[in-house]
Parts: sequence; C-alpha cells; structure tokens
Amino acid sequence: MIPSALDAVTQWKVSAWLGAAICSSVLAVGCGGDEFSGGSGGQAGANTAGQGGSAGQGGAAAGAAGQGGAGGDLLVFVTTRKLKGDLGGPTGADGVCNEAAQSAKVPGTFSAWISSKASSAAVRLTSNGPWRLRDGRVVADSKSELVSGTLQNAINTHEDGALLSGTTQVWTGTRVDGQPAAASCSDWTSASDLDKGLAGEAKSKDPPWTESGSILPCSGERRLYCFQK
Repeated sequence: MIPSALDAVTQWKVSAWLGAAICSSVLAVGCGGDEFSGGSGGQAGANTAGQGGSAGQGGAAAGAAGQGGAGGDLLVFVTTRKLKGDLGGPTGADGVCNEAAQSAKVPGTFSAWISSKASSAAVRLTSNGPWRLRDGRVVADSKSELVSGTLQNAINTHEDGALLSGTTQVWTGTRVDGQPAAASCSDWTSASDLDKGLAGEAKSKDPPWTESGSILPCSGERRLYCFQK
C-alpha cells in the first residue's frame, strides 16, 4: 500500500526527531543533515577559555570552544629570592620574576616593578589590572591606582602564596608616580657599595611600597615585585 502524502510527512518528522534525540543524547559530532545547526561555543572566562558547546541536534559539528577571556584578574607577588643590584637590567629582573613564577607553577608572564633611566616601571607594565595576591586580596584595580600612592593591600605574599617574612625591602628604583628614580644601581647592572638604589617596603600599602626613601648600597640583597602582564 502506497503511503499518503500526509503519512510521508509524518514519517519524515518522526525520523528527524529520532535522529536529533540520538545526536543530542551522545553529543555526537557530524550527525548529518542541514536542518539543525551546530552547538554554540562556550562562554569566555576571565583568564581561561570557555568550554566547547555541545553538538547541535543533527548539526554538522559540535560548537567550537569559547575563546580565552581578555583581561581578568592578574597576579602580583614579592619574590622569595633576594638579589644584589646587578640584576642584568630590567630585562634580567623580568627573568627573575618569571623563573620564580615557573618554580611555583604560576602561569603567565611577569614584569618586575623596576625602573631604569630608559624605561619606567609603569610604562614597562603593559596590562591594566586588576592585580591580586595569591590569597585573592586585591592590590590595585588598574595601573592608575598603582601610581596613585596608595594600594588596597600591601604586596606581602610570595610566588608560592606564603606570607612575607624577614627582609621587607624591595628594589624598585621607582617613585610613587611610577617614574624612574635617580638611584637605580647603574640601571641595575651594579652590585657595588659605591652605587645606590631606591628601595620600597613590601609591608606598606602607602607611598613607601615603592618609594620608601631608603637609598641603599647595591651590594645589599633585596626582593623584587613581580606583576603579571
């Protein structure tokens, strides 16, 4: 018996519905058919990519994974390691920060809060925050807040999340406004007693955090502030 046109339409709808249900239940990829589109991509996260969307009902493919979110909270820490003033210039100081981050399995790229005659710490820091400590406390919401003279919290945790203890002096060569100070251990290439460098105080959230007034011999060992880019 030849099915009527109505029966054919009904059978087509049932077949399409069953195919869609199967595809949806197993999250199949490429279940065929142009009647249904693929799943949408996951939502972007703050610092990580969103999850991929599930396959569309009968669509050609699953939705692509969401792109990594732009911006988001960044990390800042004070190094466990202490160093003399011959850091290898600002680039060498950045290397110290990134080595510290890698050893603590902290992702991302870091810039030391260090100024030389050629470049200020504020300019070298290319991101605009916000920055948090490993324990989640906010240090600054933006770069403009960093150079305002007051932080929300002192930068007093290390790359591994441990609270700062012992020496709190930090090489900066950077004034409160983020610009270079005159004393910078010969642009961070000298460990001589005769050369001096400006230091900050990691226990402070006020201007001394970066410009404590302490002009110290470059032969002494101090820590570094490291900001995620």
